[in-house]
Amino acid sequence: MPEDTVYTDKTRPMTQAQMDRLKMPTIISQLPLTYANGYVLNHFQGSCSVCHTRIKSANLHGEIIQPFASIAIIEAVGLCHCCKIAVPFYMRVRNDGSMDSLDSKGAWVPSAAEEAKFPFEKFLALTLAAIAVVTFASWTFR
Repeated sequence: MPEDTVYTDKTRPMTQAQMDRLKMPTIISQLPLTYANGYVLNHFQGSCSVCHTRIKSANLHGEIIQPFASIAIIEAVGLCHCCKIAVPFYMRVRNDGSMDSLDSKGAWVPSAAEEAKFPFEKFLALTLAAIAVVTFASWTFR
């Protein structure tokens, strides 16, 4: 690999759009973002797609656009100093805090953090339902 080329995944050079995003303000400097419903987006974290190291907020540049009152889109590029690569981010953040990212086919999919929440939420819902049933049963059969 040429020394003066920055890569996005150790094989693909950065696009011009990604290089332009690196010249933009940091994402953290554009926060907090307050939605019409009062939800406040206070922070945004990115991780390297290769080594999964957290990218420092000072190395995460791009823009936040809000095409609708309930959705913000973060287009950013982060620099991973461990891998020496640029990591692109294209995220959709809703006014309830849920996030989606674009997959390789261009479809919006729940982010890894969102997918990780679902098993816990299901467990919690089932546990609370079980507690309600036991409580109801104990009141009924007294």
